[in-house]
Amino acid sequence: MAMCWTPLSKLSMDRDNWTIKVRVLRMWDAINTKNNEFISLDMIFIDEEGSTIHAIVRKNQARTFRPQLLEGRVYTIKNFRVESTKGEFRPVHNDIKIWFMTITTIMESNEDMNSIQKYCFEFADYDQIQNQCYNYTYLIDVVGKLVAVGNVEEPQVNGAPRKLRNLQLLLKEGKEIRLSLWGTSVWQIDEDVYKNNQGPFVLIATSTIVKSFGGKFSLSSTSATKIYLNLEIPEVAEIIDRNGKKHDPTQEIPKIHAKQFSEEDFSSNNMKTIPELKCIEWDPAKQDVNCNCVATISNIDTTMGWYYISCVLCGKKVKPQSGSFWCAKCETNTNLPIPRYRIQIEVFDSTDKTTFVIFDRDAEKILNKSAKDLAEKQTEIPMQNLSDNKSASTNFVRSSQESSSVISSMINTNDATKGTNDATKGENDKSSQIEQIRIDQTSNVEDEETNDDNIPLNMLYKRRHTSKNKAFKKQKNKISQ
Repeated sequence: MAMCWTPLSKLSMDRDNWTIKVRVLRMWDAINTKNNEFISLDMIFIDEEGSTIHAIVRKNQARTFRPQLLEGRVYTIKNFRVESTKGEFRPVHNDIKIWFMTITTIMESNEDMNSIQKYCFEFADYDQIQNQCYNYTYLIDVVGKLVAVGNVEEPQVNGAPRKLRNLQLLLKEGKEIRLSLWGTSVWQIDEDVYKNNQGPFVLIATSTIVKSFGGKFSLSSTSATKIYLNLEIPEVAEIIDRNGKKHDPTQEIPKIHAKQFSEEDFSSNNMKTIPELKCIEWDPAKQDVNCNCVATISNIDTTMGWYYISCVLCGKKVKPQSGSFWCAKCETNTNLPIPRYRIQIEVFDSTDKTTFVIFDRDAEKILNKSAKDLAEKQTEIPMQNLSDNKSASTNFVRSSQESSSVISSMINTNDATKGTNDATKGENDKSSQIEQIRIDQTSNVEDEETNDDNIPLNMLYKRRHTSKNKAFKKQKNKISQ
């Protein structure tokens, strides 16, 4: 007797005794990148109708179910829980997802293997990529011609080395975009393929997130990212045909080395008191001055806010204008601004007192949370309370000293010429060793900022959510092979 199963489109949360017949499109280990801990075994299922759904096996059940599942195989699965989809990093556009239970049963199907698609992607074009910048609700699939590949690097991320490989893709719109593969994803690129074979090479990357750096959009891998090269699907064939099957050698991306500092930068000869910091004069030939200062944090000043609303591309402050936000640097309106840290800390030493400013990248390292995430949870973690708690203030800069914090700083002498004394920023690492922090030559914030920066985030992200829905209400690319 033939077994009956329910299409994924008909699943609901009112019961658990469902039976489905699906192919495992992709399977991966969800990993917490901050501590490298395994979270869950995740999959994307697809059925005969071409509907897709995210399925999750909890950490404590992974040993049981992992041996029963293989990527690409077709299974009949019974007795699982259906829940609504919430939070960020959703790999498919579906309002529900599947959770395996201890009573879930799996049976491999050898019949009708070709009735269910082998591949299915939700490719985003360049406009949709822009709309998803720093919006991690949905992960993005992308396809493009591989034009450049970088070697594997190992930069320091959150105090620990992490593998990185940069790729450059040419999208069908003629726009190039950087794709950064992190962790184990770097090994999904086989160097022998593109070095020893003629192209063109068309690459598919699934489940990426969009960021911006240096005024350009870029993609970053997640633990869900899968890489496919020259997959035999229509979208890939279209890109190859457009390029006339000509062989353009894949270029090599040079390593991006972090700025190196000499021992002199950290020596006692390079120590400065606060008055000495204030007396540093602007040198047009040398925009930055590296120095170290030991000072005690007396207060975290939040009277003018602790973040500013910025352009996703250049990082400069944006101004509300006619229902949107205007970026003077990019000379354009944006509906997708994001909060970035600008935290003022009042410090003193035995000679004087001043204000240091910690900007976005370094503040995020200290707090292990983005300004966007923290701003959305202000009611849970009021920043102003930090200044009322001495231990919290000390912990804020991660100092293991009881009374003072070591501030490693770089003075931006552009600010020094304007008479400002708050052009330094920094943090102390957990071992209280002096750690140099790099500050970009041009600040991300304009001088006149902060008076109107605390725009309600529910307004910002309501607008962003609306824009995201418009951008991603598109037909899925359903490809059979």
